[in-house]
Amino acid sequence: MQELKNKLAQGVETLIYRLQKQDQPSVFDVVIIGSGYGGAVAAARLAAARSQAGKPLRICVLERGREFLPGDFPRDFSRLPAEVRFEPAKTGKLLGFANGLFDFHFNDDVSVLRGNGLGGGSLINASVVERMSDLTWQAPQWPQSLRVNWRQFTKYYQRVEQMLAAQVLPRAQWPQKTFALEKLGTAIDAAQRRKQGADKALTPSFRPVKLASQLFAAGETPWCRDLHWCDGTLSRTNQVAPARRDRTNIGAGNLASPFCLDRCYQ
Repeated sequence: MQELKNKLAQGVETLIYRLQKQDQPSVFDVVIIGSGYGGAVAAARLAAARSQAGKPLRICVLERGREFLPGDFPRDFSRLPAEVRFEPAKTGKLLGFANGLFDFHFNDDVSVLRGNGLGGGSLINASVVERMSDLTWQAPQWPQSLRVNWRQFTKYYQRVEQMLAAQVLPRAQWPQKTFALEKLGTAIDAAQRRKQGADKALTPSFRPVKLASQLFAAGETPWCRDLHWCDGTLSRTNQVAPARRDRTNIGAGNLASPFCLDRCYQ
């Protein structure tokens, strides 16, 4: 019972049951697709809001994969194969384990690693954050309007850092692996500069990262209401009232969000 008490999510079968039970209709004010940084923050803010009638909003969060509690994460390489899923772009065929923690997407130009489960990308990057360098803001790949006005966004860094309780780990507490990676990164950076020349060097290719992270997966989360996760396709789309279709927040990440929008368009 302790395990069930700590869980935030419910299976999609719970949602289907509520949709089928006429005396207990599931009508949500907001449906949020994705539970990563975008979806989770949206759920937190909306859960603290009130409707025009002064009542708490009914919120449904949909996520693919499973919920990870302390002890569920792979701790050694022997458990890693069961936590990997692959999806080559050429075939689109899912390989590996559908509920695996690490979700690889292989493409000819760019390959992506994503988190798969309740929490999205935060499951695999452990909320490690770093301020973007000034050189990155000024990169020519960005729109001209952003390159000119990028400083107006930096004022939000402090707000985000306070909300996430970001802290700098003192160098004396760094693990030995960090020093080894720092040494390796310095060597790679030097080799890259020699190959390309100083005028074309990737200046921000190596910068020390002085951050640490700790995952608290069993903490109380009072803002979660009617949290669900889905690992399939919910066919009863007619249950969504037309007046509420514009109250869907898509926070499914850089890959899944455009995919969802494209599916809706088609």
